[in-house]
Amino acid sequence: MTKDERLQWFEATLEQAGMRRTLPRRILLRLLAASERPLSAQDIYEQTESDINLVTIYRTLNELTRLDLLNRTEFGEGFYRYEPAPGPSDTEHHHHLVCDSCGSIADFEGCMVDAMLTQTTIPHNFQVASHTLTLHGTCERCQTAPK
Repeated sequence: MTKDERLQWFEATLEQAGMRRTLPRRILLRLLAASERPLSAQDIYEQTESDINLVTIYRTLNELTRLDLLNRTEFGEGFYRYEPAPGPSDTEHHHHLVCDSCGSIADFEGCMVDAMLTQTTIPHNFQVASHTLTLHGTCERCQTAPK
């Protein structure tokens, strides 16, 4: 999905939910659609050039997550990061690689979990609706950096 298509999907979903396109919602959605990595509420607060307070950012992030427009993930840092959820024209989701040395977060495509779920009997007649996978380790840059 392109950035513009994602923004159109965001706006259509807000409209279908009967929610107004307020300035904070528009700013957050634009910022998240353009971001190359998941953002925390603090990241968003620091990147917004308007006077949106942190409470409004948290409230808006919760609303947008509840509408399934955003995915919320905790990478072991003690706070959540947000990124756009897969849209209607996205064919696959992605997972994350987190460097425990520098804190960088990278996406990776392909899903070994989907394959595993088709080959495994899940106990208790449990039906999996979604999943996330975060791999922690050391990025290439930190591996080659002088100690």
